[in-house]
Amino acid sequence: MKISRLLNAALLFAFAFTANACAPTPSECTTVPRSGNFKTLSLHDTDAVFTGTRKHVCMGRSMLCPDRCGHSGTLAVFKIEKYNSYSAPDKYGDPKTDEFACMLKPEGSTEVAKKFIEKINTLNPGDKVRLRWAHIYVSDPNGGNYPERVICELEKR
Repeated sequence: MKISRLLNAALLFAFAFTANACAPTPSECTTVPRSGNFKTLSLHDTDAVFTGTRKHVCMGRSMLCPDRCGHSGTLAVFKIEKYNSYSAPDKYGDPKTDEFACMLKPEGSTEVAKKFIEKINTLNPGDKVRLRWAHIYVSDPNGGNYPERVICELEKR
């Protein structure tokens, strides 16, 4: 998967952290408090290395982009070393990738997300981690439909 796809998807990231979950299931990985329906597109369980952070500038075309839309910021970047398991129950699920990036200050951060972000902030470049995330599709009752990549577990090795 190309990094540009991940960067574009950063606009839609939501984050959650569920400690000590065995295998990601939609209910475990969708702990972001939202109303609406979730559909699991793919599940990723990996061994990764935290490579550090980098700046991301939103390339959207709204009149608020790039500096007032809330989608620019700092990305935490992980290099995937090995997949422990992978499943794509839907044809639109993300394929296996060699890198995962997530926004450190996502818009609308929840308390669960803040704990997860605090955990990333304790990592140093080169730290090995177990990283599990789900690619889900959200159908919001207010009419919005959008993908999210939700982190289910981040455990330092």
